[in-house]
Amino acid sequence: MVEEDPSGLFRRGSLVVPTVRRGCSMCQNCKKGRSDYCLTGLFKERGIYKLNGFGSEYFAEKSENLVNVNGLKPKEAILVEPLSIISKAYERFLFETDYLTRFSEEDHILVVGIGCIGQLAIRYLSQKGFEVDAWDIVDPTCKKVRLAEPYIRKYENFYEKPKEKYPIIFECSGSSKAIDYIIRKTCKNNGIIIQIGIPASSYLINLSDSIKQLVLKNISLIGVVNSCKKHFEEAVELIRNKKIKVSDIVTNVYKANNIENALKEKDPCNIVKKAIKW
Repeated sequence: MVEEDPSGLFRRGSLVVPTVRRGCSMCQNCKKGRSDYCLTGLFKERGIYKLNGFGSEYFAEKSENLVNVNGLKPKEAILVEPLSIISKAYERFLFETDYLTRFSEEDHILVVGIGCIGQLAIRYLSQKGFEVDAWDIVDPTCKKVRLAEPYIRKYENFYEKPKEKYPIIFECSGSSKAIDYIIRKTCKNNGIIIQIGIPASSYLINLSDSIKQLVLKNISLIGVVNSCKKHFEEAVELIRNKKIKVSDIVTNVYKANNIENALKEKDPCNIVKKAIKW
């Protein structure tokens, strides 16, 4: 909530969400407002890289880095940033398919990993008119799956080694094992893999074979990180106009004096997104 804005862009009491990346101010992309494609690598990111985050009662930020979220509930506003990543991922997907047909009408899109980012990807793609399938490693009775079910065609457990092939895959799990499998076994010829998940653990893969499949099957593997203000604004519009429901993705809310438990509590079956209430 804005307390004071000398620029006059926001009124006192306006609800806002800050963007994350601060560009280098030198390269052509950053000068155009696309710091998500910074050419120098000299960018900074709030709470991630070389800049503090927002975990305090008050913080100062330039008006140009704030997005108006008036009308959104707290559980909706905190998901604007992750939904903006999906908006940017879809932009990359459109760019890749702009000049060449990569899939047919009977094809479906696969989302791998149904955590917070995967849930948002499923809902974003569903409202765009795509039929979406989902993979994860949890039991079909888990809350994660129940949250996804209204928006997907079917759910499959990755451990069962699903056989269906897909031309478009949004990889949101960050599992090296899953990435290796979808390159070799799941992605169709001329397919596109939008890689959003970041591996957190090591898994030994035959990189030579994976690269061989990428080349021989003409697969585009596209990494997506960060987003820019226009993606935040699209996320706000989608939520505000009730085109995408997101509040149920926030499954656990903790008080500020209970942050330690928030970090410790783990339930991959039922916890999707945690939030801290200040």
